[in-house]
Amino acid sequence: MDRLTQSILVALIGGALVALTVSGRFALYVKSGFGPLLLAAGITLMLVGIACVVLAVRPEPVEHRRHAGHDHDRSKAAWLLVLPVLALLLAPPALGTDAVARTAGSQAMAGAPPDPNGPDQIVTGDGGYKPNDGLGAAPSETVVDGQQVRTMAFPPLPAGKNPDVSLSEFVQRALYDPTGSVTTRTVTITGFIAPAGKTFSDDGYLIAQLIISCCAADARAIRVHVDGAAPFPEGTWVTAVVTAYPGSGTAANEYVPTAAIASITRRAQPDDPYGR
Repeated sequence: MDRLTQSILVALIGGALVALTVSGRFALYVKSGFGPLLLAAGITLMLVGIACVVLAVRPEPVEHRRHAGHDHDRSKAAWLLVLPVLALLLAPPALGTDAVARTAGSQAMAGAPPDPNGPDQIVTGDGGYKPNDGLGAAPSETVVDGQQVRTMAFPPLPAGKNPDVSLSEFVQRALYDPTGSVTTRTVTITGFIAPAGKTFSDDGYLIAQLIISCCAADARAIRVHVDGAAPFPEGTWVTAVVTAYPGSGTAANEYVPTAAIASITRRAQPDDPYGR
């Protein structure tokens, strides 16, 4: 591949990044906050590629051509630059139900299970959550029915009927909120239909969402279990008005709470499918 072709490919990679960012499709693969960085990187690559194209098409000085014993501009390895362009143009859709099964694990926070049976029940993995991620205060201990359990302090739910709550906040409130904010009041959650899996002996279905720390490669599943037959095919995005069954998330089911459904409707996939 000569220098001109390499330069064109660099410009194309930059253009593909810009198009992916401006269209919003980049949010299918990385956190939405990376948009400005991707846009800047794409513009930079485009400018570098265009500048190199201009230099490549300029006629070489006669003296340089006379002393050049061979062509340094050709390299088969440079064709590998085509791969990023193809990857951007043929990028797969957002992660779905298969990723839920692959990334499923304990939804308890590290060292703070909602299990009253003592320290030998502490879960070592963080399940995708951190002890204080801004949704509530750091875990503390309280006494419920004469036993110590871990809890978190959450702000009041938004006012109004069936307020919107992210799936991850719903799970945390169901597991750690001693006031029962989502077990005594209906809220609205968003996710997609997924199989219940072996954790629930394939009984019922899940409303799930994948959250990411950086990109789709580190996605983790957030899950809420629902009894009964799924009202829509797997992978369908839904909005559901729900309440959590108290104490339904335990070590036996990886701290996945079960929800009672007041209503559930089909919806389009959100612009940011990995949102909180």
